[in-house]
Amino acid sequence: MAIKIEKSTDAGTGTTYSELSAEDGALALPYFHREQWTAEDAALLVIADGAPCLFHLESGEVRNLNEETSLKLSHAIVSHSGRELFACDKSRVVRVELATGEASELHELSENDGRPVEISPSADGSGLAMMMDVQGLLKRVAYLDFASGKLTACCEGNSKLGHLQMSPTRSDLIMFADQHDFDNHQRIYTVLTNGRERFPFYRQRPGEWVTHECWSRDGRWVTFTMHPKGLFIARAADGEARLVAEGPYWHAQPSSGGDMIVADIWYGEIRAVRASTGEFKTIGSAWTKDGKWVPSGDLHAHPTISRGGGWLAYVQGETGKVRIRIADMRQFDWMKQWGAGIK
Repeated sequence: MAIKIEKSTDAGTGTTYSELSAEDGALALPYFHREQWTAEDAALLVIADGAPCLFHLESGEVRNLNEETSLKLSHAIVSHSGRELFACDKSRVVRVELATGEASELHELSENDGRPVEISPSADGSGLAMMMDVQGLLKRVAYLDFASGKLTACCEGNSKLGHLQMSPTRSDLIMFADQHDFDNHQRIYTVLTNGRERFPFYRQRPGEWVTHECWSRDGRWVTFTMHPKGLFIARAADGEARLVAEGPYWHAQPSSGGDMIVADIWYGEIRAVRASTGEFKTIGSAWTKDGKWVPSGDLHAHPTISRGGGWLAYVQGETGKVRIRIADMRQFDWMKQWGAGIK
């Protein structure tokens, strides 16, 4: 599938960006808490017609990894090192070396294991957390150790378990969300890869509803949104949280060191928020280049910031007309003033 790349300016904010589009509209970004950026901010992982593709930020080259590997990869995620990609090919778990496109099989799942719907690699690349759908009846958080080939069942729940992500620094710690109902009294949990110590991460209080948790890449922070209060950041070590900024924040991802947070709000804006003060800059919007207001709606913008902090990507559009916008953050003078650590 051909991806069209255009340079343009956001009509609402004046931000310049590259816009990726496809005639059939089958473009997407992986979910915002899943690593999408390769080492040294060289490329962004996008999903085109179901296939994982690498968009190289400087050259504009697009590599289709299904074509390179002759596989049909799904649930693709970039490793913590940024130099390899993990994915599933039907029942097989595979690793793809990004420099060469060479794929190797790591494990063959059995029917009894369930069907993988989310995966997340460990910090050292020695294993993979997996969210398994078991015959449509329940979901199971499991951990696959590559060396032994053992798949350990860590915990189970109903079909609303999700947001699977491993710690970027601890290879034995998995985070996930229990979304069993809207009035969920406890949502964010962690569990060890051996299935022990399943505990709440942030202990909710009466009247709180939290969602969209995400690690910082240095493993020190976790951001989440709480409705109706706003955007929060918590210490990963103990879950101690504080309010960063009030407002209708929805999906949020911290920068690698947690000093800045990129987030969308319910009305279509994309914001960069300074974690220390709550000050924010609007850097993207639901305005198209021709001045039409198109809030992301059910698509959700899912903004994500690159490892070095130099690039922002988010989804913009409506069903059937999806676009991916990529902005060079170095265009903003305030980034240096914030000390946001662009590399």
